[in-house]
Amino acid sequence: MVWQEETLEDYLSRIQINNGNTITRKSYFVEDGDVYCNISTLLGSNFIEVNENSFSWNEQAEYNGVIETWITTVTATNNGNNLIIEYSDDPDYPEYYSRTTLTDPCE
Repeated sequence: MVWQEETLEDYLSRIQINNGNTITRKSYFVEDGDVYCNISTLLGSNFIEVNENSFSWNEQAEYNGVIETWITTVTATNNGNNLIIEYSDDPDYPEYYSRTTLTDPCE
């Protein structure tokens, strides 16, 4: 399944999340003519909470030599037709996604 972000901004963002022993997240992002298609894998050991309609994991990245850590939470609503993605380091700006008919976010 592929979800596309609902936004008024001038970019396009889609994600696909495949569940199994690991979760694979495929992201597609277009802004100002630049196109990015990335695949990342989340191991079960990264998860801090898994419920019927949501899951959370720790993420970290290095910016200018400083390691930043945050929690990402994905919550499914409306029978999985909508997703809300929240970041602990930016709680005032959740992302809202709606399911599409696409089978690959990079189409």
